[in-house]
Amino acid sequence: MKELVIVKKVNKKDVPVTTTKIIADEVGKSHRSIYLLVEKFKSDFEIFGRVSSQMTPFDTKGGQQNLKIYILNEQQTTLLITYLRNNERVREFKIKLVQQFFEMKEFIQQKQTDEWKGAREDTKKFNRTLTDAIKDFVEYAESQGSKSYNRYYKIYADLVNKCLNIESGNRNNLSSDSMRDQTFISKFLEKEIYKGITDNTNYKQIYQNCKHKVEYFMECFGLKLKA
Repeated sequence: MKELVIVKKVNKKDVPVTTTKIIADEVGKSHRSIYLLVEKFKSDFEIFGRVSSQMTPFDTKGGQQNLKIYILNEQQTTLLITYLRNNERVREFKIKLVQQFFEMKEFIQQKQTDEWKGAREDTKKFNRTLTDAIKDFVEYAESQGSKSYNRYYKIYADLVNKCLNIESGNRNNLSSDSMRDQTFISKFLEKEIYKGITDNTNYKQIYQNCKHKVEYFMECFGLKLKA
């Protein structure tokens, strides 16, 4: 599921928010139209807190430009979607948005528990050991003639993210269950990398072996590796 709700620090507290860019993309309208809607009724939105904004780079035919987007909390977002005319796409978006705000609030509460903090520490530890394994793999790939060996840091990171069904940079927003999955995957990949190096397997085949075994693991649990 696409991430519609993100976490932002407000007065040192985690707050679930969304943006005018996310809303515009999901309801099939131009960002300008959603942005101007907030501008027009800004005093209404600020009843529920200050409306913050940020500049976000995006690609155009003429090159990269900066886009000013508004960041909205749950109450402000609820108000905004009441201003949108309903159609099938808008209705589906509203349902998903309500679900994700609810899930994100639950997650923020979970982050305060000892269980989540313990899972986070375990994940950090095994991420470091996997990074060490990838470093050895990169050196191994270079020794076998790879000309783009450094890209394997990102390739393996992307593989883990696909397993967890998350976008790059969102690992801090995982539940304790998902972090346990991440720990298992990290240990699994580390073992497979070192097995391939020990067996003097071609570096390309090592990655394919990792990918195939992770796919098998996910199929066993009824999951599917995203393309």
